Amino acid sequence: AMYYDSNSGIWNGTKFEHEVNKKLVRSKEKYVLINMNIARFRFVNDIYGRNKGNEVLKIFAKKLKEIFVQQDEFYGTLWADYFVILKKYTNEKEIEILFDKFVQDFQIEAEKVCSFRFVVKAGAVISDKNKPETFSALLEKANHAVNTIPDPFESQIIFFNDTMAKEIEDLKLVDKNMIQSFKNQEFQPYYQPKYDINT
Repeated sequence: AMYYDSNSGIWNGTKFEHEVNKKLVRSKEKYVLINMNIARFRFVNDIYGRNKGNEVLKIFAKKLKEIFVQQDEFYGTLWADYFVILKKYTNEKEIEILFDKFVQDFQIEAEKVCSFRFVVKAGAVISDKNKPETFSALLEKANHAVNTIPDPFESQIIFFNDTMAKEIEDLKLVDKNMIQSFKNQEFQPYYQPKYDINT
């Protein structure tokens, strides 16, 4: 039970990370990590209640397995409506076709539970078999890709690219510089007094 999501019965983040790290180290194949979530999922819980929301997540997990997962490929859930897949990589077009089919099938099944127009956001990153990366490094990239999707009205999958890699490096540099500047006491605080007229 420690390794499984209590609602959908599939691997949780801990188990998924463990298995994916093993696979990435051993395998010489190229993989794609796909991170998916349902846009505005909290509305489903708010409008239809948590039980219906949980049913929707079970359908999501079932469809992921049916459409994406072949032998030696993995899927799991990180939390709530955040799901991950590790799949052997062929080409972007094939992944996009599978994604479109998934979204269609999921919508048909899920709207039997609640009449909601589901929108799925997905970020994908291709592993580099010459220098194996950890799950968390790949997930950071897949997350970055997903976060570049503006609040969508259509389901969409985005692949991590060089521009995004540069953005991540820049953000890390800003962080590093800020910490160093803080240590060097280069920040100058200005305080604004707050007054209460009555007192």
